[in-house]
Amino acid sequence: MVNKGRISCGRIVNNDRAQILIVALIAVNAVMMGLGTFDFVTDDPALDAVFEKVDLAFLILFTFELFLQFLYHGLRLLIDGWLLFDLVVVALSWSFAEAQIVRAFRIFRTLRLVTRVAVMRNLVKALFSVIPKMSAIAMLLGLIMYIFSVMFTQLFKYMFEDGHLEYDYFSRLDRTFFTLFQLISLDAWTKPAREVVAVYNWAWILFFVYIIIASFIFANLIIAVMCDAITALHEDDKALLHGRGGGYDSEDEEDKLEMQELEEEILAGRVAYSLNGGSRRDLAQGTDSRGSRRRSTMRGTSPHLERQISVLQNQIDETRRMQKHMAATLEYLTQQLQNLPASNR
Repeated sequence: MVNKGRISCGRIVNNDRAQILIVALIAVNAVMMGLGTFDFVTDDPALDAVFEKVDLAFLILFTFELFLQFLYHGLRLLIDGWLLFDLVVVALSWSFAEAQIVRAFRIFRTLRLVTRVAVMRNLVKALFSVIPKMSAIAMLLGLIMYIFSVMFTQLFKYMFEDGHLEYDYFSRLDRTFFTLFQLISLDAWTKPAREVVAVYNWAWILFFVYIIIASFIFANLIIAVMCDAITALHEDDKALLHGRGGGYDSEDEEDKLEMQELEEEILAGRVAYSLNGGSRRDLAQGTDSRGSRRRSTMRGTSPHLERQISVLQNQIDETRRMQKHMAATLEYLTQQLQNLPASNR
């Protein structure tokens, strides 16, 4: 009974329609958080109180959804990275509900869309899969920036003191590092470059080499790594990545629920047989009927679930064959005992 209730909770909360509703609620909550920053809300205490109550209602709904997930998964919820992320976000929302400064961070609750929308989830998987390569690229970029920072500081350290620069770009290593980061982003990079070149006409070579290496080469290298990670995704994941797989991917949860129900049916059939003293023929007929029902329901299920059902079906067939062999052995032994003389019995 408890296991049935647990499976029912999982079927309710992981249903496609329920998940689409959760995604819609998260999106509406995010829009309301954005609207809550406007003056017509913040300057009106009554309207601001309404927004706060609605936000609390959303938080209660998200907590209830997470509670159903906990009833279904149990402590295994802490193993699932996506559900653990939901738990942390909801727990922090409750913990800092009264802290005015920290409440600004409740917008991070919108990140739960990542755990619900398959296309976003696959992008995050791709990002995590390239972390080692991205770390190596970041270390190399940091080394290049450090080398040029030391060089630019030594060459142009006193230009601001001498009145050649409008701002202090290169007087200290940390300021030079920040300036070179600005050059990487190509944000108004010509202003410091032109001011330096106006004094040292050969300085354009340094700026040219640094921007080519740090901006163009490294930017394209990062893009290449990301493209390689997306290409390495499974064909099904790539279909989801381009939006061909639907908004929420609940196939795995549905497969788990169907497999658990299937195992319970098999177990229930065996227990009923042992308690009712049914004959071997009844068990075989019951197994065959359940097998035919399962084969009929396999149409339209996912390939992964079909493979699992096939494995279970093979196990059932093997058990049935063993039962037939045992029955034949028992009949043979019974006949041998009956043929023995009465004095030897």
